[in-house]
Amino acid sequence: MGARDRRGRVPRGGRRPGVRLPRQRHRGENRRLGDGRVPVQPQPRCSGAVRPDVRRERRGAVHHPVPRDPHDPVHRPRYGGGPILRGVAPRQGSGEGRPPRREGLRPHATQGRVTRVLVVTAVDLEARGLARHLGLERVAASAWPHFRGGVLELVCAGPRAAYLEARVARAAPASLVISAGVCGALAPDLVEGDLVVPEVVVSSTATRRATAAVPGLRRAGTLVTVDAIVGTAERKARLWVETGALACDMESALILEWAAARGLAVAVVRGVSDTASRGVSADLAAVVEPDGRVRTTRAVRVVLSRPRAIAEAMTLRSGTNAALKAVAAALGKVARG
Repeated sequence: MGARDRRGRVPRGGRRPGVRLPRQRHRGENRRLGDGRVPVQPQPRCSGAVRPDVRRERRGAVHHPVPRDPHDPVHRPRYGGGPILRGVAPRQGSGEGRPPRREGLRPHATQGRVTRVLVVTAVDLEARGLARHLGLERVAASAWPHFRGGVLELVCAGPRAAYLEARVARAAPASLVISAGVCGALAPDLVEGDLVVPEVVVSSTATRRATAAVPGLRRAGTLVTVDAIVGTAERKARLWVETGALACDMESALILEWAAARGLAVAVVRGVSDTASRGVSADLAAVVEPDGRVRTTRAVRVVLSRPRAIAEAMTLRSGTNAALKAVAAALGKVARG
């Protein structure tokens, strides 16, 4: 019922019942001596050393001499007055007596500097764009897109590499051939401007060829070469499921086959110009001639007949520029070795 009784009244006296604590103090608290001083606990006097490894004469750890490295040129052991044999043993620290270091132990060992690189594109638009980014000069005596500068030489072989044999004959002998240019993405995660450097190239007849390793570039995945432009996203998705390739083009397998017959090393460096969600329409692809030249009059005719082609052409141009910038940066690494 609390502080009130059953009738709800306060008990007599107006006080509420509670718990009463005894008023006791700890006798040992604040205990002092007779003269007012606080008692201090006597401390035992240390008779020995604090640590067993400390000497009684001095406070210091026992010195343990560190063995010196016999191969270190500074901290190697010196001659302690013993006989010196000159010309019999190799000088310590010089490394003459060590076994030779294996090449595989070097973290960034490369295959050596490339002396001459032949870059092959399909369209003159790709050749001129790469030459502009790389600062290559056009060969004056050539009637077709042909550029040169430093260790790089660039030629345009046309779609499906139709003019490869004739145009490479005018180029200088090369130690490495690179199939360069744009490609269409098949993997959904690739975007415009992504670099594709495949390890394997698959032809339209399912022939697989490995690419050569290029210093400074990391290879990964597969690229498939097709016979015609993949114009729709549905066809790209079907090709990706069937082959598992990252991207597709129309020249790399033919260039690898041509180089393999001549014993030349071949690499593929491509940039994504169109994603897997869209393709290149047949009328826009038809503006490229078999020799790789782009016909302006044909492009104007396509735009007039189908106004929606203007937006498609602008999107394709933007993706092509991004792809060529990525390819040019990769070729610059190859040229620098």
